[in-house]
Amino acid sequence: VLSLALAVTSCQRGEVSDQAEVAPIGAAVDSLHAAGRFAEARQAARSRLERLRRSPRPVAWKIADAQHALAMCDELAAAPDSLRRAYSAAVRAAATSDSLENVGEVAESEKILERRVAVERAVFGERDPAVAATLVTLSLSRARLGKLSQAFSDARQGLALADRKSTRLNSSHLV
Repeated sequence: VLSLALAVTSCQRGEVSDQAEVAPIGAAVDSLHAAGRFAEARQAARSRLERLRRSPRPVAWKIADAQHALAMCDELAAAPDSLRRAYSAAVRAAATSDSLENVGEVAESEKILERRVAVERAVFGERDPAVAATLVTLSLSRARLGKLSQAFSDARQGLALADRKSTRLNSSHLV
C-alpha cells in the first residue's frame, strides 16, 4: 500500500516520466476504493489521466481506460453511501478470489464474483466495462466448477458488453 501511495504522490507531483510508471496508479485507485477512500481514488484517477494525456508518447486505449476509471470514480461519488460500502467490500473480497481458486475454493470464489457483478451493476449500470470484465472472470470460475451453461452465458454477456464498449470508442479517444 505504501508503494502505491508513493506512486500516486509521484504522479500528482508530475515526477512520472513515462506511461509505464503510471500503471501503478490504477492499482492504487482499486486499493483506495477497497479502503473506502473515494475522494482520494478520484484524485489519483484524475492525476493518472492528466499524466497520460501529457505523455510524449500518448496511447489512445490507455487514455480511454483512464477516462473510464475517472468516470467510475465519479459514479461512485454520486452513489448512495450503502452502495459505496458494498462496492468497497466487493473489491476487497474480489482481491481474494484468485487466491481462493488457487487453493481449490472455486465455489467460494464464484459467490464473491456473483456479488461483485451485482454491486457493479447497481453502481455503474448494466453496460459498464467493469461489469463485462467481472462477468468474464465469473464465467471462468463457473467453467472450473463444471457449470458450463452458466459459464457460457456469463462469457457471452461479458464479451458482448466489451464489444459494445470497443465500438463506442470514437475520435474523442484518439490523441
